[in-house]
Amino acid sequence: MTLAAVTLIAMTAAATAKPLTLPAETNLRAAPGTKSEIIQRIRELADSGKAVIVISSELAELLAVSDRVLVLRNGTVTDDLDRRDIDDEESLQLAIQGVRS
Repeated sequence: MTLAAVTLIAMTAAATAKPLTLPAETNLRAAPGTKSEIIQRIRELADSGKAVIVISSELAELLAVSDRVLVLRNGTVTDDLDRRDIDDEESLQLAIQGVRS
């Protein structure tokens, strides 16, 4: 997904009461220079009170944009984590694996 597409989605979400959902692995199609811009725009939307749902396996990006992380396994929420309780990528990986430190 291009930065222009993300911006269009963000503008649409800002004009409606609906949460913004970004497709899984959006990051794989983003040019390296735009990744930080996308993360910044997601944070701006969240900070303005918009609900933003990000689906990703990129742990660093999840930590950069999340206030809360839901871990899903086989379609079921197995963990609900507050971002403040996740110290680093390793801690998040352990939670995803079902191991709590």
